[in-house]
Amino acid sequence: MVNIVVRAGTIIAGLLIPLVLWGCSSPAERSSESVGESRQAVVAAESKRFSVSLPTGVLIGDQAAAAGRTLTLADRARVQAATGTLLSVANSGTSSGGTTELGVEARSGTILSKPPVTLRDRSRVEGNVQSGGAITRQNQTVVTGTTTANSSPSFDPWSWTVSFPAASQSVTVPPDSSATINPGSFENVTVFSRSVLRLRTGTYYLKSFDLEPQAQILVDTLQGPVFVYVRSGLIWRGATNFTGPSDRLLVGFGGTDSVALECAWQAQQKGRRRPTRGPNAGNPTPKRQEL
Repeated sequence: MVNIVVRAGTIIAGLLIPLVLWGCSSPAERSSESVGESRQAVVAAESKRFSVSLPTGVLIGDQAAAAGRTLTLADRARVQAATGTLLSVANSGTSSGGTTELGVEARSGTILSKPPVTLRDRSRVEGNVQSGGAITRQNQTVVTGTTTANSSPSFDPWSWTVSFPAASQSVTVPPDSSATINPGSFENVTVFSRSVLRLRTGTYYLKSFDLEPQAQILVDTLQGPVFVYVRSGLIWRGATNFTGPSDRLLVGFGGTDSVALECAWQAQQKGRRRPTRGPNAGNPTPKRQEL
């Protein structure tokens, strides 16, 4: 499972990060800007197994952020809903092989972590902190609930398999331009600074995805979920904007590197609905693994 690093000052809303982030989208018009510069290639079909461990009793899609080894909220980062309510985070790593850390003035909801937890100066947790290891609190930290160290947090493993169709096209959105891509399989998708990429309801299979600073993706969540599965490379430095519920976009990352979220997720809540379909569109909801 990948590590999660939320960069300084970032605000994220309604997402699941271990290798996933939730939200959704609606059809965007296909026009002359429908695809940016493209490059033909042939990438063979491949299957990857996605897995994530969530606190016992929590359903996939209900956890704001989760990691399997290292979970870091950098200085002034927040995990919160569009309403401003701070959301829970979880780390299913081990007490000897991982860390959970809130940076200076970082904020989150309840923390459930098998690894040790460190709360840096003036960080705030609205809820409880439970750790399988030590809980270290620096100056002027706030925990509105209870703190329980050296305990046994309980997690349930979930998993599902995603088959990546063969890809034959890369998409590049140049600076100061925009593009819309329809659901399908792509090699590399790169969105340069000051450019816009629009996504619509359906499933996207990508070899890599690179969203550069000052770039943005526009996701309309009013008509159904959007699933974005990335096989090997994920850079998310730009902004993600929604015109509906922000908890209906799922981003699945199948690589081994840490994932850094370096910009805000913004949402306008309209007609909020819970997802009714599993992570792999058209397939059953992922099942909890029995260990």
